[in-house]
Amino acid sequence: MTTHTAPSPTSGGTGLFTSVALEAGTEILTIPQPLITLPDDAHLSETCSGCLAWKPAAGRRGVNSYYSAGKELLSCTGCRTVKYCDQVCQRADWKYVHKKECGIFSRLAPRVLPASVRALVRLLLLQPTMSKEDWRKVEERQSHFLEFSNTQKWGEICLMAKGAKMYSGTEMAEAGVLKLYCMMLVNTLTLTTPTLDPIGICFDPLAATANHSCSPNASIIFSGRTLQFRSLDKISNGAEITIPYVDTTFPTKTRREELRLRWFFDCKCSACEEAPRGKTDLYSCPHCSGAVADKEPMICTNCKKSLPGPPSESTDLKTLHKSGYYPITRQPLPFLHSELVQSLLADGNFREALKHQLLLHVSIYPLLYTQSHHPIRVCSGFVLAALLMEVVRDPGEELKKVDVDWGKTLWALLLEIEQGVRRSHGGDSGFAMMVKAKMKEVKEELVRSGVGWLRGDGKVNGLEREWPKVEGVVRGVLKELKV
Repeated sequence: MTTHTAPSPTSGGTGLFTSVALEAGTEILTIPQPLITLPDDAHLSETCSGCLAWKPAAGRRGVNSYYSAGKELLSCTGCRTVKYCDQVCQRADWKYVHKKECGIFSRLAPRVLPASVRALVRLLLLQPTMSKEDWRKVEERQSHFLEFSNTQKWGEICLMAKGAKMYSGTEMAEAGVLKLYCMMLVNTLTLTTPTLDPIGICFDPLAATANHSCSPNASIIFSGRTLQFRSLDKISNGAEITIPYVDTTFPTKTRREELRLRWFFDCKCSACEEAPRGKTDLYSCPHCSGAVADKEPMICTNCKKSLPGPPSESTDLKTLHKSGYYPITRQPLPFLHSELVQSLLADGNFREALKHQLLLHVSIYPLLYTQSHHPIRVCSGFVLAALLMEVVRDPGEELKKVDVDWGKTLWALLLEIEQGVRRSHGGDSGFAMMVKAKMKEVKEELVRSGVGWLRGDGKVNGLEREWPKVEGVVRGVLKELKV
């Protein structure tokens, strides 16, 4: 075993710790089948409830859909609520728990229970099949029952728990079901595709022992149902394994507020203790580009000028860029650029999406996520590669002007992703296999086209002349946004 649980000196509860020293980019812990994994409400009709493969509709496609088989999902013939790839997935899920919930869903149709209630119903249906020791591990997870009872959502929480008790037919007392529901609300993880598209929720009592840090040393990767903890940094023997519960690139006060509202604790990690001068908190001076702390009064540390402050509540990229207050890594800029890429992808505007994804991958993410094997950087490269595959065929006049060899850039990027995915997801992961398959396809196409720069070892001759041009495209994007 490479991990063990023990009292955490930071959280006051239980934590997950290493039992051996680990290098960065290695497997820490794998849970082949977490106790509960299911699609959320938005993805229920597009996701196999057996293997959790996501088959999105055309207007909602993430980059994963570029390489997924387009096989249509089949509805369960009993409840018509959940869907499966085939009979193999259907039989596996039926045996695990769906045979107990199918009748419930059938009676409710066309109404569908919210994902959190479906998860609770599943847990209650699984309880009789679990050993006392396994159920004890579930009950040991913190519920924050009293804290929830003092929130505005308490009435809704009570209603959801009452419904789960009724639908599941459990003999557990209503108070016990209510506490169990609170426990699940604070201990579920976001289920994602290998390319980090959020598609559902996951609960497992062992995974739930991992505590939060805004400077985490581990990440969580899903491959279908399988959950894996992987090291972001070198971790010493006996060190606590930490993961991010929230987006760690947002300002400290935003992170702390979300953690307080959902998980009921005040984060005192090293990143939060740097506020208001942490790297996620600093604004830029519009006069000299000096650093400005996120506090009143706003005074530039360089030119000493007193500043009125950034535009409030704006979500317009141009307004934020033109204000001069926002370094490119200051939220909400990275979030807005990422959202714009997804919107442009859905619209089929690949050239414009490419420009913004280049900005994210080349200039923003390396500063926000310092590890080259960070899953977000590896997946960002994969999105960029998908866009290059579209654009390389017809770059258009604007991208032709910069005279970048986009085919060479694509191949170099795929080499980078191949190296990164071994450490972010694992060399034998489904995502790594997908990257290798795409590389084989692209290499065959390059060989057929007779390019002279592809060496026998697969490396690229002359890439050093292309990268400055790519960086020039990024500078051009920023210039456009500030005009």
